[in-house]
Amino acid sequence: TLPVSYIMGSLLIISAGILRKICYRTLGRFFTFELSIQREHRLITKGPYSFVRHPSYTGTLLLTIGLFLMHGNPDSWLRTSGVLEFIPLRILLLGWGGVAFVLTVGLFARAAQEDRLMRDRFGEEWDRWASGVRYCIVPGIY
Repeated sequence: TLPVSYIMGSLLIISAGILRKICYRTLGRFFTFELSIQREHRLITKGPYSFVRHPSYTGTLLLTIGLFLMHGNPDSWLRTSGVLEFIPLRILLLGWGGVAFVLTVGLFARAAQEDRLMRDRFGEEWDRWASGVRYCIVPGIY
C-alpha cells in the first residue's frame, strides 16, 4: 500500500497544478513570468484572486510541500530503494531541495513586490480589493 504521506503529497501536487492552470486562465493575456504592467492592464479580482492575492504562488507552495511529502517520508521509494546510497544523486537531491526552498521563500518577497507594483498602478481600486482579500499566499495565515 502507498504511504499516507505519498497520497497526501500527490493530492497536493495535483491541486497545485489545477490551481495554477485556473490562475493562468483567469489572468489571460495579463499573465507573464516577469513583474510588469501591460497596456490596458486591469486588476484581476475574480476566481482564485478573490481568496488570496497571489494564488499562483499558493499553487507553487502546495507543489513544493507535496513533493517533499511524497519523497521525503521514510517509506518513500526514494528512501527505501537504496538509490540514495549513490552519493552524486544524494548531492543532486539535496541541491534540488535547497533550490526549491530558496525559490519558495523568494515567492514571498516577489508577492510583496507585486503588491507594491499593483498598488502603485491601481491605487484605491487595489486598496479596496486588498482590504477584502487580506491574505497574500496562505489563506488565514499570510
